[in-house]
Amino acid sequence: MSPEDDKESPEKEFASNTSLHGFNRLVISPAGALRALWVFAILGSYSGFGYMFGSMMHSYFSYDTITDTKLEFADELTFPAVTFCNMNKFDANKLKAVDWSYLSTFLYGIQANISTILTLGVPPDETVNSTLEGTKLEDLVLQKGFNVSWTRMPLCTWRGTRCTEQNFTHSFGHYGNCFTFNAEANNPLKQTMQGTGNGLMIIVDIEEDEYTESFTVGGNAEVGLKVLVHDPREPPMMDTQGIALAPGNHAFIAVKQTLYENHVPPWGVCQDRQLEYYDTYTLNGCYLECRSKHVVRNCSCRAYDLPGTEESCDPTTMFTCVRAVLVQVTRGDLTCDCPVPCSMTSYTTSVSFAGFPNKHTREYVGPLLGMEPTYLEFDANKLKAVDWSYLSTFLYGVQMDIPTLLSLGVAPDETVNSTLEGTKVEDLVLQKGFNVTWTRMPFCEWRGTTCSQLNFTHSFGHYGNCFTFNADSDSPLKQTMQGSGNGLKVIVDIEEDQYTESFSVGGNSEVGLKLLVHDPREPPMMDTQGIALAPGNSAFIAVKQTLYENHVPPWGVCQDLQLEYYDTYTLNGCYLECRSKHVVSNCSCRAYDLPGTEESCDPTTMFTCVRDVLGQVTRGEVKCDCPVPCSMTSYSTSVSFSGWPNKHTREYISPMLGMETSYMEKNAVVFSVYYEKLNYQKIRQLKAMDEGQLSSNIGGMMGLFIGASVLSLLEVCEFLLKRLLGFMGKHRRPKVVNVKPKDPHTASHK
Repeated sequence: MSPEDDKESPEKEFASNTSLHGFNRLVISPAGALRALWVFAILGSYSGFGYMFGSMMHSYFSYDTITDTKLEFADELTFPAVTFCNMNKFDANKLKAVDWSYLSTFLYGIQANISTILTLGVPPDETVNSTLEGTKLEDLVLQKGFNVSWTRMPLCTWRGTRCTEQNFTHSFGHYGNCFTFNAEANNPLKQTMQGTGNGLMIIVDIEEDEYTESFTVGGNAEVGLKVLVHDPREPPMMDTQGIALAPGNHAFIAVKQTLYENHVPPWGVCQDRQLEYYDTYTLNGCYLECRSKHVVRNCSCRAYDLPGTEESCDPTTMFTCVRAVLVQVTRGDLTCDCPVPCSMTSYTTSVSFAGFPNKHTREYVGPLLGMEPTYLEFDANKLKAVDWSYLSTFLYGVQMDIPTLLSLGVAPDETVNSTLEGTKVEDLVLQKGFNVTWTRMPFCEWRGTTCSQLNFTHSFGHYGNCFTFNADSDSPLKQTMQGSGNGLKVIVDIEEDQYTESFSVGGNSEVGLKLLVHDPREPPMMDTQGIALAPGNSAFIAVKQTLYENHVPPWGVCQDLQLEYYDTYTLNGCYLECRSKHVVSNCSCRAYDLPGTEESCDPTTMFTCVRDVLGQVTRGEVKCDCPVPCSMTSYSTSVSFSGWPNKHTREYISPMLGMETSYMEKNAVVFSVYYEKLNYQKIRQLKAMDEGQLSSNIGGMMGLFIGASVLSLLEVCEFLLKRLLGFMGKHRRPKVVNVKPKDPHTASHK
């Protein structure tokens, strides 16, 4: 046989030596059925691989994406920028005769000279013979428009600390002068405690009597502020975004932050372009630059409230050309190519309103703010002379004896010679404060069935007496039909004339109710959470339930601590206990509305020490270590308001409730709470890679790179075991020395 005949064919050599599974079986298996079986097995396996490979490649080149949502819990959050504008570009009391003439086309669409202006009632002044030729429109807006000096913004606090106009950054917008709090993106402020009172609070005087806008020629028809919560890196577009706030209300704006990370093509459509006038690419920045370019191209000048270096347009061009160009952009006749950014930060807001101001705010704070002149804690009609004296420091910051109170108009009664020494504040709050008897809550209905005070559970809170419907977590009520009318509906008489709160010494300035939708197992924190409801409105509160399941370390940060005064660990329970411990350690007593067994503080200590300690907690000077619970239930609300009552309700319900029509409009709060849809959302923190995925990934990598499987590992283990046993056996066996016997013949010769 020749050497060529002895040599294996390339096919046989490949099948015998390849690391691909199965082919060696074709060589070593005897011919016949067994070899045929291996042929079919190999063909089937590789056909399956071909099909799966084709499917995966098709999916890959389809460039589909999935959305990964991650819930993050943080000890502090970067506070957003807050921009607000008065819905009025120019204040009438700042305009001279020459200003009215120069701005007449811009404001009212008609060019009027100074003579015409004077005939229309504008008083003559030193500018009647002047001209504003060459004056830039933005200079007039800045000088003659809204500002945030102390006369227009008499109150501004950030986390309990005073802020002023120095903390705001000016910008021009659709409404004229706008001002942004926390505009420095490189050094943003941070909020360390959740809830209202721990963020920004502002009082603004809009001066409606000085409005110069006219809706008939394209001006604003509204009165109030426009507020936008946004990323500091993103310029505000106040004409198309933001929240409208009417005067006479206190708006509570709860904020949620969402971070977006979008994919580049071909998987997504995001693109970060280089803008000409802004450092960071944002949609608002791109739209503003696009608007500006369209205006410059068509009008040969730039609108004063748009970015650019071109000369700004005069008032007549603003009214004619600029307005027409911006309308074309709005209609889509002129387009803007602004792709989605690859990363952006968005802030969603939930807004509720309380009436403002209440009686004592009008009387005491009105003169302080230069304006004409609870959240219920105590009702004035329930307080006796001795009660006023005992509570005077707590309510108004001044200790007053009974003769002083009588001189201030408190009616003498049987308590003028009494004392309340030893009386607990919580007992007075319970007896003299708000309640839900039928006189204060004349209407209560749950799923069409009448409810009463017996269906409510009392608790103490920041506002005094609070009442919880459906507080029994072991036997909760259930809604079986979605929508309004299938949940809870309540009418409450707040009795504003009996308010005793004074904002000037740290009391509440609002009038109305505070309402919180929460898990029955979680104690309410009414000072930092909840919805504000003003009288004279019917609030429709649609609820959505979200269940959270968080992971323990090292995958997550959740931890269920054992609380001292609550059965279930919740963030609110932890914060309340933390507040209480700080108060007790600093004041040697307990605030009546905080959990604990220590003696409650007297009114003077409540006003001085307790208030100071809680201010330190708000400012973050003293900390609370409250980790995220491993499971919790949250309720998000969507609130809308309608007027209440209508004409026929006034005629029908007024005698039934024993309220005059005018009284109902000022004191009746109506609210309905219900599930908008009978579904809920469940958000779970899962391991990005569990044990099964880890073993699958290892197996895939082993198969891809070294052609190994579990059986291959067993073969390796078997080999190593045999080698180990062989090695150990070799060293354990005694060494045998073969000694060759001497030859007897050789020995005899010796």
